[in-house]
Amino acid sequence: MKYSQITKIEVTSNFLIGTRAMMATNGIVIYYSCGIIGELKLSPDNQDAFLKILQDRAPQANINVR
Repeated sequence: MKYSQITKIEVTSNFLIGTRAMMATNGIVIYYSCGIIGELKLSPDNQDAFLKILQDRAPQANINVR
């Protein structure tokens, strides 16, 4: 996935999807315009710093985290 393919970023608490449930209780979902699934769920250690980097590198993305 390229930064230019990121379309939206949101906060999530739903990590009980997939082959393994994540231990995190909250994180972010990155939606993108390529691939079969079209989303990636993450729980970065420093979410604010991670989101700042995404905002800088993917300014076209609709970031809805607050």
